[in-house]
Amino acid sequence: MTNKSSKPKKILIVGGGTAGWMAANLIASRWHDIEICLLESTEIGIIGVGEGSTPHLKFFFDAIGISEPEWMPRCNATYKNGISFVNWSSVPGFGSYFHPFPAQTDDFTVPIFFNNIKARI
Repeated sequence: MTNKSSKPKKILIVGGGTAGWMAANLIASRWHDIEICLLESTEIGIIGVGEGSTPHLKFFFDAIGISEPEWMPRCNATYKNGISFVNWSSVPGFGSYFHPFPAQTDDFTVPIFFNNIKARI
């Protein structure tokens, strides 16, 4: 009989995309005695949809104990101030949309951004 409260000794993660690798790293950072196997296809290339490219990615690396000066150069990463959506809408004047990633302490850009939104509505 198996003890249902016991921790697994091995974990298989199927899928090597961003979610798979983030899951593997999070588990490895928390439970050092668990063997992790990540299974990814050699047939599927990098999709590169940027799902981890929001400011929240920094919080993930902080949570697993990897500092920004360490991971930024190793990932060949850049800082992103926002996302531009081209051909966003067919409504005249709304063909593109820029969504900024302002800091909470940004007293300059944030008011301009929200005033611009109000003016366009």
